[in-house]
Amino acid sequence: MGIRFNKRIKIAPGIKVNVGLGGVSTTFGGRGASINVGKRGVKGSASIPGTGISYSKILSSSRTQTRALKEEQRRKRESERIQRLSKVTLELNEENGTVTIFDSDGEELKGRDKTFIFDSQSGIIQGWLQDEVDKINGDIELLQDIFLDSPNIDIHPEYQIQEYDVPKPVKLAKEVPPAEPVKEHIPNLGFFARLFQNKRDMHALRLTDAENNHKLDLSKWSLLCKSIDFEYDKYLSKFKDEVSDWKVAKELHEQAEVFRKDSFRLELLSNNELMDEILASTIELMEWPRETIVDFQITNDGHAIWLDVDLPEIEDLPQKVATIAANGKKLNIKNKVKKQLQLEYAQHIHGIGLRLACFALSSLPKAQMVVISGYSQRLNSGTGKLNEDYLYSTKFTRDGLRELNFDKLKNVDPVKSHDLFEVKRKMTATGIFKAIEPFNLRI
Repeated sequence: MGIRFNKRIKIAPGIKVNVGLGGVSTTFGGRGASINVGKRGVKGSASIPGTGISYSKILSSSRTQTRALKEEQRRKRESERIQRLSKVTLELNEENGTVTIFDSDGEELKGRDKTFIFDSQSGIIQGWLQDEVDKINGDIELLQDIFLDSPNIDIHPEYQIQEYDVPKPVKLAKEVPPAEPVKEHIPNLGFFARLFQNKRDMHALRLTDAENNHKLDLSKWSLLCKSIDFEYDKYLSKFKDEVSDWKVAKELHEQAEVFRKDSFRLELLSNNELMDEILASTIELMEWPRETIVDFQITNDGHAIWLDVDLPEIEDLPQKVATIAANGKKLNIKNKVKKQLQLEYAQHIHGIGLRLACFALSSLPKAQMVVISGYSQRLNSGTGKLNEDYLYSTKFTRDGLRELNFDKLKNVDPVKSHDLFEVKRKMTATGIFKAIEPFNLRI
């Protein structure tokens, strides 16, 4: 994993004149590194763009331009160095825990360059080292505590009532009729127009036509308004029936859902196919740190459950343990001792069995016993072949599991929990398993 300082600012050479209360000074260089020549001497500064890291130093008290330019060249080289360090990559040696840092050109950093990165970016590097520690250690706590999400065996699945998903009819707004017609305005005749009979006759005719047209328009408008009222009254009657039908359908749906919920409880106690479906669904929805194979059989009319589980191999567990060194610049990595690894493995596989037993009995309220038999692929040194060896076979009972404190499963030792039941197991105090014959399936 690498650390990237992704903010990139182009550094262009340039000269600018600063005028202030102290006099005039000239700055050479661009962002990242610069030389300031003023009456107080030559001052150099450098920074890593975008990181907030910078420093400055009085380079000379001489006022001569020549020395300033020489110093500017040196600072330019320093700027190029800082720019080269603005993007670095970290690599971890997982054998000895040392950290190698490469610059943007792929060159390994050493000496003061490497120290500079460790000092200036200690927070980021510490986070990266912690990520590497987590990768090496794996989530061993999760593996050992895999049973902590086990449900209370007396809390059983229930049918979830489905809401009626048909939307209630929405009443539409009544159509807005057009505005009442306005009679055409006929202007009065002027003084001179009234002197002519034909003008007066024509004006009278226009007034009569306007009046007749207005009456006709009013009649049409009135009929249209009545039609709109009639159609909307007819729609309201239909809408009322739709709402009534919707309420009846909703009520019937809700009654049916309540019946399904009640009948589900009874079916879960009597329907063998439903039992198989519920148990299969429960196992499929369980989260596992690796692909896990579980075979199951429900017997004795639902009173007993038999589960065979493909356990992980001991090689699947994290084999090393890592911590960040005191100086914060490397990891201390060492192989786990054989006993520690074996005991962690025992905790994990017994936790798997306890977890499966609780989920199985929680999903099927009729079952009073669940037999968990765990097997693993192990090398037979005599034949050179892999055998599927059963490591334990435990008969968990509902009454026995009721003794567990499900509110504080953190206090439960999964290995000792199997000892509370009839168990077949050949395990030493150091966590070494010998193959056993599991309990026989009874139908």
